[in-house]
Amino acid sequence: MLNRIESNDLFTPEQVLENRGRVAIFIDGSNLFYAALQLGIEIDYTKLLCRLTAGSRLLRSFFYTGVDRTNEKQQGFLLWMRRNGYRVISKDLVQLPDGSKKANLDVEIAVDMMALVGSYDTAVLVSGDGDLAYAVDAVSYRGVRVEVVDDAGQPAPPGQQGEVRIISDREAVGYLDDPKATAAAFRDGAFYPGDVGRLSADGLLMVDGRMDDRMDLGGMKFLPDLLEEVALAYPGVRDAAAYAAPDAQGMDTCWLAIVADSGLDRQGLAEHVAARPAMPTPRFAWTESIPRNAMGKIQRRRLREETVAALGIHR
Repeated sequence: MLNRIESNDLFTPEQVLENRGRVAIFIDGSNLFYAALQLGIEIDYTKLLCRLTAGSRLLRSFFYTGVDRTNEKQQGFLLWMRRNGYRVISKDLVQLPDGSKKANLDVEIAVDMMALVGSYDTAVLVSGDGDLAYAVDAVSYRGVRVEVVDDAGQPAPPGQQGEVRIISDREAVGYLDDPKATAAAFRDGAFYPGDVGRLSADGLLMVDGRMDDRMDLGGMKFLPDLLEEVALAYPGVRDAAAYAAPDAQGMDTCWLAIVADSGLDRQGLAEHVAARPAMPTPRFAWTESIPRNAMGKIQRRRLREETVAALGIHR
């Protein structure tokens, strides 16, 4: 059950940067330098540190860079950085076969991030290096348990689709001024982000879709995009949207709205869809366009309502 929510536990988006606890900053200096050079801008590192800290308590700010011991200008810059709040971690540049010079400090960044993970609440990584993604994931999941649960709220076995939930002793406790959304997403000491996913045997989370989109067809749980992908693979189908609509008995059945080129072989499409295993057999609705919101998301509820109206079903 939910505990009583205090207003001080809830943050507006504007307050997020000011409520991050202890902050540790990790700056890939070489990467940042070349990015700024390419953009033609000059970085004020005093303002950068203030912005990244944003009023929170700074635990430590690291600046990682390759160094040329003979470059007096660089040595002066690094001395200034040390005197102005940065802990400089450096490594001598190595000349590569193509004549360029580089120093890779990815290991140093990853080690520092992991070594201090119990001491900070928020980590800020400034880098364009995708090789650090694994370290970021490892830090993100420290102290956090991600589960996939079935309809009874029990952990699902590896590979089985279910609802994603996140358990952490440092997560938020609700949405600001939205008790209905809070009750739906924050329950039983966990956060339910509304995702449908699966966990692999080694714990890798694969997100398949959204709970709001999942159809319940007589106990068969099904994500509509799987059916849409099958339909869109058929020649002449320009757009498709799967959704659920009730029949005369009030039971949800699967529908597939299709936008097609003239001359589409409708029977061929039906056979193409039916030939795919583990797919529900849909009824087809032929339309000129698929309704979408400003973000491009299919408006399945609207399709459902239009189908109910067209069939004359009274609910």
